[in-house]
Amino acid sequence: MLTRDALPVEWARTTAALAHAYRDRIRADRADNLELSIKLYGQALQVFTLEAMPIEWANTTMHRANTYLERVRGDRAENLEHALEGYRQALRVFRKGSLPRDWAMASVNWAIAYDSRIRGDRAENLEQAIRHYQEALQVITHDEMPLEWAATMMNLGVAYEQRIRADKAENLERAIEAYQQALKVRTQQAMPVQWALTMMNVASAYAQRIQGNRADNMELAIEYGQNAFLVLTREAMPLKWAETMSNLATAYARRIRGDRVGNVKRAIEFYRQALTVKTREALPLHNRNTHANLAELLFAEGHWIEAITAYQSALSAHELLYEIAATPEARLAELREVQGLPTRLAYSLAKVGRLADAVTELEQGRARTLAEAIRIDESQLELLRPSERSALEEMRGRIFELQNEARLPEHTHGKRDFITLSSELRKARTKLDEVVAWIRGRLPDFLPMLSFAEISATASIAPLVYLLTTRAGGLALIVGHEASQEAVGVWLPELTDAGLRATAGEYSTAYQRRRASARDKRSQQAWLGSLDKTLRWLWDVALGATVDALRPATKAVLIPCGLLGMFPLHAAWNEDPSIDSRRRYALDSVTFTYAPSARALLMASKVAARTAPDGLLAVDDPRPVHASSLPNSAHEVETACSTFTKKRIIRHEEATRGAVLAALPDYSVLHFSCHAYADFTQPLSSALAMANDEPLSLRDFLNLRLGGTRLAILSACETGIPGTELPDEVVSLPTGLLQAGSAAVVASLWSVQDVSTMMLMTRFYELWRMNGRTASAALGEAQQWLRDTTNGEKKEYFKKFIPEGTGTQMLLGTTSTLYQAIVLSNPNSQDFAHPYHWAAFGFVGV
Repeated sequence: MLTRDALPVEWARTTAALAHAYRDRIRADRADNLELSIKLYGQALQVFTLEAMPIEWANTTMHRANTYLERVRGDRAENLEHALEGYRQALRVFRKGSLPRDWAMASVNWAIAYDSRIRGDRAENLEQAIRHYQEALQVITHDEMPLEWAATMMNLGVAYEQRIRADKAENLERAIEAYQQALKVRTQQAMPVQWALTMMNVASAYAQRIQGNRADNMELAIEYGQNAFLVLTREAMPLKWAETMSNLATAYARRIRGDRVGNVKRAIEFYRQALTVKTREALPLHNRNTHANLAELLFAEGHWIEAITAYQSALSAHELLYEIAATPEARLAELREVQGLPTRLAYSLAKVGRLADAVTELEQGRARTLAEAIRIDESQLELLRPSERSALEEMRGRIFELQNEARLPEHTHGKRDFITLSSELRKARTKLDEVVAWIRGRLPDFLPMLSFAEISATASIAPLVYLLTTRAGGLALIVGHEASQEAVGVWLPELTDAGLRATAGEYSTAYQRRRASARDKRSQQAWLGSLDKTLRWLWDVALGATVDALRPATKAVLIPCGLLGMFPLHAAWNEDPSIDSRRRYALDSVTFTYAPSARALLMASKVAARTAPDGLLAVDDPRPVHASSLPNSAHEVETACSTFTKKRIIRHEEATRGAVLAALPDYSVLHFSCHAYADFTQPLSSALAMANDEPLSLRDFLNLRLGGTRLAILSACETGIPGTELPDEVVSLPTGLLQAGSAAVVASLWSVQDVSTMMLMTRFYELWRMNGRTASAALGEAQQWLRDTTNGEKKEYFKKFIPEGTGTQMLLGTTSTLYQAIVLSNPNSQDFAHPYHWAAFGFVGV
């Protein structure tokens, strides 16, 4: 009998061979086969060590990496990191100079893993894949290794087809050329299966092709796809057959020639055929993607009931993948794959009159990361026994610590590698699930999803307005309207995805140019014009009808979906000849606040109910920083402090990241007067600039547990901008502070003039702290005051405080500075009327 003790090398070789067999096995469950293969490779590697048997070690390591690449179970991101690490290790032995063929094959596999990688920047991963393929082709030549050359050319074509950088049309031409090169070796006669697989890829490329005649391209895509079926059968190669079915469905969905109804019917049928193989249980990733494609086609054709079923199926498969994903990064990657699906599902539900279901689906799909943190923190803890609460708190704390570590930037000292953190988080989540299941044995309704009734109860604060856009048009879903116990739908046919993308693109381009050239008057004027144009467009396509539908309500909470979160919707405007300014803004009719979701609003309400605004921490112009000093910061901070008995100011060099973080939990109102910057693509790096340019980042706020903050005022540039890559997750500084325990946040969407901000904040504190307004109402009234009063009126307003100079009103230094800022200006002008001066700040929370 062959045993490891008696014949270790022979045993290891046999074990590795058995691992190969399980990896290639067709019968039995594919997922089970791959798990056994990984386990057996691991056993073989206990004998095949790098020191004793380097070649066998490298080969087995690479084969195990190949199996991780194909693995069905586990976190996809973690599996791919295992694969990448395996190839990296194998290349320690496989050197180009000494073992060129082995080096080249390992490089190809490395490229394949980069092609699929979830972690890191997707564009950079694809560039790495292309580079490794091209390097491998220096050894893998048509003459020396024709079969491997053809396979590598096909993989290179796949990378070019997916490539993000460079010209899309040119990338697709390179992909088609690479596939055609592969077909010189992969002929139908000599290599029928490989020929068919390459045909499938050519079909996919032609379905996307930009150059040439579009109708001809679609016909070629269909022709190549049908050719693949000459070899690929459901019985012999079910997955490849199903993938070809999906590609052919896509080609028919996009087909220009022939009868449209017939083309759509064929596309739907082909997608459904593919789904007989791509089941949720066996292949959740493929199932999700194919159901999503089917849903999008049904949506485009207006088949709402069928679209609802397809969207729900796609999101059901997504939930499996999302729950498997362990780290915040991996979960965000899964959310990225279904971006927009909950919105289109909600729109479809509304189309068939299921407005309450539309609200519930939309709420469930929004700000998932925040929602999970809230569900753990705001569970029904008062119902728990001490042992239950202790177990829940222990696992909550463990997950919190691991997530904080996972969010740290790469190469942070002491941060463990992704695979280790992913494994630890999976264990912790599994344990948390066990604790929750244990509690539900006694309390079946523990940690429920938010129902429509609970969402409606949240709307008792003010009506909630979910504002969404799709390719078919937009929709405002109003919950809590006094005229209806149910949701109210307001159709917005001109608010389309295409229109919003075009508007957002034009606005962002103008803003980025102004941001890059702050002193260039032409860039400034171009952006001001774009801002004005954008806000008028938003009234015409969305806010006008929404404001009308809200009547007689005078306040509402906006929950903007997608890219709508980029804009100050409260400042959308319409022409009104009956008033002096000839403009009426949305906030003139309704006091609008914002929230990432109803669940976040519910949590904020609980914090507000138990937290009094009785103490202020102010951060005043941290120095040194690379940005210029803020000459009016001290006056702004002094004004804020003059309205509080309990207060602390951290100024200039003392305002280090560590000092501020340490002080935050001790005060219920926070005021930051400093520089800030938004990272549009990496929102976790968006930050307030502390002394010595230390960033107090969104990552830091997510790691906080504040005892109770009633209001955080971020009187700095760009503090309210959400990440644009995954807008429905609302990854922003205000969201981070809500998650940390703040009831409300005031934040800005752009860089605002220093004097404008000081005037706005001075008036805000007077209305809130002295005149008894709520904080949200005070902000809206302060914005209207800054906008509508003339320079002369502002001068008289500040002048009346100068003789007193007492802390009971406003400080002498502040009022004198503001008086001097406008004393020489035209008294009849309204220098601060443009939205640039007052509209940037929004109120998030309660």
